[in-house]
Amino acid sequence: MWSGRHRLIGILAAGATALVAFGCDQSADSDDLGLPTSSAVARLNLDRATIELPLDAYGMSEEEQHIVAAAIQFPFFECMTDLEDVPDTILQAARDELEWTPAALDWRYGYWNTSAVAELGWVPVFDGGS
Repeated sequence: MWSGRHRLIGILAAGATALVAFGCDQSADSDDLGLPTSSAVARLNLDRATIELPLDAYGMSEEEQHIVAAAIQFPFFECMTDLEDVPDTILQAARDELEWTPAALDWRYGYWNTSAVAELGWVPVFDGGS
């Protein structure tokens, strides 16, 4: 005779077996389920050694980020001081932001750009914090 506990374990085991056997059909793909498929792909920019992700289209470019960083120098300065003339250090900081050079090293997925490595040399990305 099975006790109530053994009967419950048997029912749960049978239910789990049925879910595995019938609920996990490996032949179904997103087209069969009516789900949308994505045509978004990352683009490799070999000239700049960067990976442009589809999500990047919704944010600011590197150039736009530097323009904003340069522009924010002035209202930030005005907010934090009560000086009327902007000092040369603030003007130079804004110029530095506008004269940036792209890093051209996007190694988040490993050393994929062999021409950049050949030109610039191999430098460890993570050097252990030294």
